Amino acid sequence: MKTTRAGREVLKAIEPVVAKAGGRCWIEDPSGRGHQRLFVEYGGKSLFTPLSGTPRLVDQAIKHKLADVRRLLAQLGAA
Repeated sequence: MKTTRAGREVLKAIEPVVAKAGGRCWIEDPSGRGHQRLFVEYGGKSLFTPLSGTPRLVDQAIKHKLADVRRLLAQLGAA
């Protein structure tokens, strides 16, 4: 799997948030075409959010993905 620079930056920013909650996160390529997926796992369950590879919007992507990850962790019961 080849992760984009934007994907690496987002993953680097959210890993501490997920680790603090006691979960783990990773990026997977989709089968076929489409955006990569950022998976968040907690308590044996996992959810994902699509991950854009556009490098010019990295700062905005980090801000939005942090919000998405917090929402996913809440859905998984890590509140």
